Amino acid sequence: MTIERLKTGIKGFDQLVEGGIPRGYQIMVSGLAGTGKTIFTLETLYRGAKEFNEPCIYAVIGEDNEKVIRDQAERFNWDLDKTPNFKLLVIPVTENNFDLVSRIKEEAAKMGAKRIGIDSLSALTVNSILFERGMANKLMEHADYAVAESLDPKYNGGATQHLIYLFIANMQAIGATVFYVTDLQANGESKDGVSEYVGDGLIKLSTIEFSGGPVRVLKIEKLRSTKTPLEYFGLVIGSNGLETVPLSKWLSNERLYKK
Repeated sequence: MTIERLKTGIKGFDQLVEGGIPRGYQIMVSGLAGTGKTIFTLETLYRGAKEFNEPCIYAVIGEDNEKVIRDQAERFNWDLDKTPNFKLLVIPVTENNFDLVSRIKEEAAKMGAKRIGIDSLSALTVNSILFERGMANKLMEHADYAVAESLDPKYNGGATQHLIYLFIANMQAIGATVFYVTDLQANGESKDGVSEYVGDGLIKLSTIEFSGGPVRVLKIEKLRSTKTPLEYFGLVIGSNGLETVPLSKWLSNERLYKK
């Protein structure tokens, strides 16, 4: 059986995952602050819209985060507003106006979205005290239980974990490939405590100290139905976006060191 794959367009990455991410998968892009999570996710959606003509939605949780996304795009000369098939969806976090699932589903249906970015699961986790009961009830009302059961029928975590679990189940039901920006704790686990287990893929971004200084690296921890390398790769932030490079080959190259 041939698996249809989605090209990220990130230089050097797709060849690490048999040509691309399997379509319809839920992919966690995880790491500590400053490791390149937002850039990786944003570039995957931007190039999907611009180079592969695929309708894409980048959903930003919290109005304050919109400027961060636009600043990142401007850094690489990515004009989000003038890119056909690209939608920057900003959703405020308030107790009475937080209906992320419905907003994304409406836009996805309208556009026929193939790629969706969620920035971020961490914002959803941090603010869960505001809406965990109301949003969880909405998710339970509209959940695709077949999808939920396929993720983990026996999961019975706390309120925040249950919220994230149901949210991912609802996103999967849309049918698009979804990329989630998520922060890690110092121990290497996600702040929500569940996304790395229910997701189909986990791409970890981090920094490693070498003699020349800290180096940004990427490791594909998990990607179902895909043979992936077990090693770290250097992650270069260039003028036009990201590039993954063999770590052993590039350690002496000053472009690799964190700036």
